[in-house]
Amino acid sequence: MRLDSDMVLIGTGLAPLVAAQILLRQGKSVLLLNPEFDFFGENSEFAFDPLLPWKGRDIAVRMGDSDADLVLRELQPEFPGSIETWPGTRTGYRDSLTPFLRTRNRLFIGRKEDESWAEREEVALHAMERGAKAVTLEGWDALKGFPGMSASKIVDPDRYRGISIPKLADVDVIRFRNGVREFVRERLGSEGLVVGASPIEFTAEGVRFRRDGKPVNVRVNDGVLTFWTPKLTSWILSLAAKHEVKPTLPKGIRLWEEWSLLSKDPVDPASIGMIDDLVVYAEGEGDPVESDGKRLGVLKPGPLHAISAQAETYRAWENEVVSQSSFARISELCDEFLHWGRFTLRSLKIRQTFEWEGRHPSFILFRERFECRVVTGSEGFAAEVVRTARNAATRFLEDVR
Repeated sequence: MRLDSDMVLIGTGLAPLVAAQILLRQGKSVLLLNPEFDFFGENSEFAFDPLLPWKGRDIAVRMGDSDADLVLRELQPEFPGSIETWPGTRTGYRDSLTPFLRTRNRLFIGRKEDESWAEREEVALHAMERGAKAVTLEGWDALKGFPGMSASKIVDPDRYRGISIPKLADVDVIRFRNGVREFVRERLGSEGLVVGASPIEFTAEGVRFRRDGKPVNVRVNDGVLTFWTPKLTSWILSLAAKHEVKPTLPKGIRLWEEWSLLSKDPVDPASIGMIDDLVVYAEGEGDPVESDGKRLGVLKPGPLHAISAQAETYRAWENEVVSQSSFARISELCDEFLHWGRFTLRSLKIRQTFEWEGRHPSFILFRERFECRVVTGSEGFAAEVVRTARNAATRFLEDVR
C-alpha cells in the first residue's frame, strides 16, 4: 500500500497529537504513527511539575511556568472544547465532562532538625523575586493543610515547619489528552492515525511501516517530526548512529512510582504537599470537590538509569522500583507523618521521564529529499509538552516556507 502525506508525525502520548492539530489548521495533510497499541500506554505526561529536587534557582523558574493563567494560555488553544477552571468551591457553572485546570497551593513541609531547610528557604526567596507570594508556616499551621493528614492525631506539631506557594496549576491531564486524541482521530480518520505501527523505517521517499501485518509505504512531501520519549530511545539512538548524528543526551531516564492510596477521611484537594522527596495530593479526574474525595496520590522518584542501557532492561527497571524499601517509605509516610495507622493500596504505576543537564535541544536527524527532526521535551508536565509540540510544528512550518 502506498500513501502520500505532507507531514509524518511519530511518537506516543500528547505531543504528536498537539502537533497534528497545528499542522492540520495550516492545511497540511498529516499521518500520525504511534508504535504503541495504547496511545497513552507510556503515560509520559504529568498533571503538574513535581518540582523535585526542591532546591536551586531553576525550581523558582519552573514554579513561574506553573502559573495558572500561563498554563491556561498554553492549553486552551490546542483543546477542541472548553477547559474549566476550578474555583475551589461548588459555585459557578461547570461542565462535569470537560478537563479541569486546578489551582492548588504547593506546601513544602520540613523537620526543624533538617539541615537542608536553608535550601528550601532559598527556593522560596527566588520564587518571591519572580512574583510568587511565599508564606512561611510553623507547627500546626504547616501540618493542617497537608493532604491526607489526620489532624486530630498530630502529637508533635512543633517538630515541623513549612513553606506554601499559592495557586500553582495542575491539569486534569487524562481528560485533556483523551479529548485531544478523539478530536484528532476524527479529523485524520483510521488511515491517518495509526497505532501499533511497528517497525517504522525511513526510505528515500519517506516512511515505511507495517499495519496489521502488511507493509505500508508513505511518500513524504515536507518532513517528519519524531517526538522523543523514553520508549523510543533505542530506536532513535540507532537512527542517530546510522546517520552519524551525535545528539545531546540526557543524564538518564528517571523512574517514578505513582502510588494511589485509599484514605479513611476525605482528602483536602486545596494543596499539593511535599515532604522529603515525596509529592502528595488528592487525585482524580474532574472537580476534586465533586469526586469521592478519598483517593490520595503519592509520587516518589525512583532511580536514574544511564541512557546507554538497552531497551530490554526497562521491564527489569520497573521490577527494581517496586521494592521493599518503597513500601517502607510509603508506610512511614502514612503511619508516622499522616498518622493513618495503616494504608490501603489501590494501584501502583511506573512512569519514565528524561532527566537533563541544562538545555535539551532538538536536532535534525537527516535532511535529504525531506527533513526529519527529533523533538525533545515531549514528556513531563503536560503544559510543557503542549508548548514543545506547538513550537516544533510552527518552527517547521516557518523553515519550509
